Parts: sequence; structure tokens; C-alpha cells
Amino acid sequence: MTLIVLVDDDISVLTPLTEQLETEGYKVQAFQSSLDAKDFFKTQNPDLAIFDIKMPDLNGYQLLKEVRLDNPSLPIIFLSSKIEEQDELIGFTLGADDYITKPFDKSILDARISSCIEKKHLRDKEKRLMK
Repeated sequence: MTLIVLVDDDISVLTPLTEQLETEGYKVQAFQSSLDAKDFFKTQNPDLAIFDIKMPDLNGYQLLKEVRLDNPSLPIIFLSSKIEEQDELIGFTLGADDYITKPFDKSILDARISSCIEKKHLRDKEKRLMK
């Protein structure tokens, strides 16, 4: 089962998004704390992560940098209320696979999640074949 990690300090986003993804058949691990999420990534290898940017403790950019140290190929999508082009540019420069602004269309998010996961599976398959 595909494991998605959600990190957003806003419970009004986290709860419905978790429920939506679980209904679609994903296993979801949700965190309101970026520090708790950081600890989770040290022992787990999810298929995809979705981060808010504006969070206390570590912001989404900082969390991405930390996660990439141990898992450079993990697909990461930013889901943020930061709508300036500069914010999006920073996200992509740091290595995000996608950037979606809030409020968001659920079908667009679904399509981007599917695309990121499919690309990850193809990369993983290539790695196995090259061994």
C-alpha cells in the first residue's frame, strides 16, 4: 500500500485531506508538527510527502532539506497558502517535485500525487534493473 506523509499545522486542512487520501486507498501518516515528521522520516520510507511551508519549528523548506539528506529521491509536494512566484521558485530550487497553492482543487492534487508516485515507481524499477 502506498504511504503518504502529510505535514501541516492546520488541522482544518490536515484532517479532511487525510480522510480524502485514505478514501482513495492510500495509507496516510499525518503530522501537525514538522519536528515529529522529521523524526518519522528517520525510520520510515514513505512513497510521497506533502508539506505545508508556513509551520512553527521547521518550515516546509527546512523540512525538505532535512528529509532530502536521508531520502534524496522521495517525491515531495508543497501544499501552501504562499502564492508568490518567489515562494514557488524557492520550493523548486530546493528540490520539490510539485507546488500547489491553497485553496486547491482535489482532482488536481490527486493527479499530481498520482504522477509523482508513478515517476517514483519508474525510478525504483530502473534502479532495480541496473543492479
